Amino acid sequence: MVERFVLPFNSMYFPEIAVFDDVVELTVSGVRYSDQKIYLPKDLIAVSELNECIGVLSNGVKVKRKIGLDKRGLRYIRLTPRYVKLEFKPRKWLSVLLRILPDWRETLDIFSRHGIFSSPSYVKDAWEKIIGWGARKIVLSKLATVILGRKVSHMAGRYSDVRADLNFIAGVIALEDAPKFSVLRGHGGDEYYGIRNPKLPLRIRCREMAELLGIWSGDGSIFTVHDHKHNTEKIVFAVISKSKELLDHTHSLIEEIFGETNKVILKIRDKMQYRYTNKIIIESLLRAGAGVGRKSNIFVDYSIPKWIRESAENSKAWLRGLLECDAYLKINPAKSDISLSYPRNILIENPPREVIREIAEKGRHNELTGSYVLPIGKFSAIELLKEPLIMKEEKEMFKHIDPSIDVRTRVEKIFYYPKKNKVTVQWINIIYGLRRVEKVLREIRPPRLLRKLESFEKQNLI
Repeated sequence: MVERFVLPFNSMYFPEIAVFDDVVELTVSGVRYSDQKIYLPKDLIAVSELNECIGVLSNGVKVKRKIGLDKRGLRYIRLTPRYVKLEFKPRKWLSVLLRILPDWRETLDIFSRHGIFSSPSYVKDAWEKIIGWGARKIVLSKLATVILGRKVSHMAGRYSDVRADLNFIAGVIALEDAPKFSVLRGHGGDEYYGIRNPKLPLRIRCREMAELLGIWSGDGSIFTVHDHKHNTEKIVFAVISKSKELLDHTHSLIEEIFGETNKVILKIRDKMQYRYTNKIIIESLLRAGAGVGRKSNIFVDYSIPKWIRESAENSKAWLRGLLECDAYLKINPAKSDISLSYPRNILIENPPREVIREIAEKGRHNELTGSYVLPIGKFSAIELLKEPLIMKEEKEMFKHIDPSIDVRTRVEKIFYYPKKNKVTVQWINIIYGLRRVEKVLREIRPPRLLRKLESFEKQNLI
């Protein structure tokens, strides 16, 4: 995509000044006389050196033109009514911006949306350059307003706290290259809200993110909690597990994608939970394909993002994260056979009353969860159960490993929760056969399951 934006330097003879495809283009209008002397906007010097330009005539012919300089240091050009456009070569910083901006757009949008700050500040260095070129320093805020699509005050950048999106523009001007930041943070300080040595631009759709989403779909969740300190609602990403190895691996994935960040560690009965409240991390997860709320609700009609499903590498990463969370191996020593399976509990929307009555009457009551559990073999209305899209898509994703891999889907149990008046179904995807299971695990390489497979082999169980 070619970036194009209109600069805020227009004048009577130049009603529009646009930048695109490595050209600063001035639309010419209102020239009445031959060889008419027309002054160029003073601040235009910030985006082009204004030594010479290409004049475009009404018939499309292009002519190289010199720029004049009067005694006051103001630049001008002599034109006739036949000229319709002028084309200037942009300064190096602007060429760099045009080149890298497509890759930074989503990152800058996240910075703008959540009011992210960054260090160090490049604003003063950018001002010095702009003034040295002969333009006013207010040019920085004007350019940032146009490029970022939000109003940037001319006072912005005077203090140590600088909005990261503005600081990015300032950094490109000052360095003539993509800037690097030591810290990104939101309101609330660096400790729990910051990212140190951030990896930019954000890699929202990458292999590591695909694996992180696989973990979210298994032992992870994104939910809203009340922040009593600031009396606001905030969104939290959390992973809960008995396995510290899984939790630490999740954290390493986050740092590989985003940079160094902190976590909150909670002990919940026999499990541990790692929590993240960083807005950049959570917004990136949501844009990549995660959802807020209970996954049993989300997965009713959830579709795994195309950028994951259509890539062999990303499909394997999603499956690696998922299997490490929820999959288990079951062996049949008598037949030297093995199966690999994982469950998903998914909501039945608006279940008929007779279904609820049947589960409550036939099911076993679980005092811990307050639910009634009915094995699917005792359920009479199986025709109501439609295989969820996510189960179908994951079956197709296994075919990236080997098209011959046969993944079967079945229903194991059905649950009724009286307090919430909610019914969920436990769906299972399962792969049978030693050769297929070995191929899947050695290709995807989930550590826990690989160790389990190797222990079976050492015991000569398979």
